[in-house]
Amino acid sequence: MSDSEPENKNEHNRFWISRDEAYKIGVLEASTYPVIFVDPDAKDGVVDQIKAQMESQVPGLVASIEEIFNKKLHTPSGKPVSDIRELATSVLKERFVVDGKEYGLAFLPTEQFDSKKEIVESFTKNLASNISRAVYENMPGTNNDWMRYIGNHEGTHLQVSYTYPLSDVEILIEERRADQGAADLARERGQGELVLAFKDRRSLLAFYDPTHATTPVLDQNDQVTDMTFSMAESFLFYSIIGVMENFDFSLHKTNGGKAEKSLELLSEDPDAYFEASRKALELLKAKVMKDYNDDQTLLDNQRAVVEAQLRIDYQEGFEDAYRRRVLGQDIPEREPTQLIPQKAEDAYLAKKELHDKMRHLEEAAGRNVTTEFSSYKLKEELIENYDWSSYPRKVEEYDDLTLDERNNLKRYLFLEKRAEVVEDFKNNPSLESFGRAVGLQKAIRSIEYNINSDRSLKGKNC
Repeated sequence: MSDSEPENKNEHNRFWISRDEAYKIGVLEASTYPVIFVDPDAKDGVVDQIKAQMESQVPGLVASIEEIFNKKLHTPSGKPVSDIRELATSVLKERFVVDGKEYGLAFLPTEQFDSKKEIVESFTKNLASNISRAVYENMPGTNNDWMRYIGNHEGTHLQVSYTYPLSDVEILIEERRADQGAADLARERGQGELVLAFKDRRSLLAFYDPTHATTPVLDQNDQVTDMTFSMAESFLFYSIIGVMENFDFSLHKTNGGKAEKSLELLSEDPDAYFEASRKALELLKAKVMKDYNDDQTLLDNQRAVVEAQLRIDYQEGFEDAYRRRVLGQDIPEREPTQLIPQKAEDAYLAKKELHDKMRHLEEAAGRNVTTEFSSYKLKEELIENYDWSSYPRKVEEYDDLTLDERNNLKRYLFLEKRAEVVEDFKNNPSLESFGRAVGLQKAIRSIEYNINSDRSLKGKNC
């Protein structure tokens, strides 16, 4: 049925408004701020056109944002505004303020991205033409349904402001939030099939664009971590390897098959591909659960199970999306994989989060720490302040010491400073005091490594 043949003319103007208007409705439904809409198809003087369009919607706006325009503006995924004609259906992370009132900015669909067909083809363009066509034919909804849904997604982005640049994991977290906002609004208006279609779109593209691979974590309270991103990026590789290891290509060829590689098999015989892929997942499940049950306290075993759950969800999501959108099969949604109790998974992720925070703090502190504990600074302090008369043998200066004596003296001085540094951190738990503690810890480890290495070379016990 074409967009010109509605089943119900009163169905929220799904057919009788323009695609731009459908997109605007979607953005405004989700955004918690008033929104300025800009047409990226402006042909000449892109920045001037943007400013003119803004000024026409909010008089006085341009004068208040000159400083912002002199900077580099970015979309949530980090795309610079200089690529404005590629900013189809996107928003800027910056907010604009006029007379104390904040505005969001959203780009209208371009001429190359304003229909369901163009949206679908934007992620199937690298696939064979028959697959791309099948995906489009098996996607529900009208042009306006899709434009409104994407408007909901972009409007959800506008609810928060954040600091650029974002890491890949931070982008995935933000895209999950925007996808969830769009899904919730679409379900409220009875468009659950469109939600599933958009999730399938994400699943088919997950390996190509892992920062938007939100399907396994949508409608879930699970944390999005670096493991999530890593598995989104690599699950298809694991699937391909799994098929190569669990499918008999020689027998397949004997029986008249032509495929010699995994992806060739996916095209020729999808059922055979997915059967071999599932066999690999079953073997993975058996291994990680055996290790986990042998020792549930071992962090490596906990991590392996959580990673396996993600890998299974991404691979099964891809399979189900392929069956629904490429093969046209009616496949129900699956429940998320849960190999261990949610409480145990949450406990592991909490420990991982704490470990990651400490690692990031340590890295940040290491970048900011002074050279207070460097060998050069330490040598200066020894030369200037050390009471050489208290040294066990008669020496007059640092250069009189042997290498072993120098290292032991450095270690002694550091250990003397340890109590002072720890007390300082307890009384003033700042990044600077943490950095001093990290610097001292690294210095002690480095000196002890040098002492042990020197003794090992001389055949002494460490």
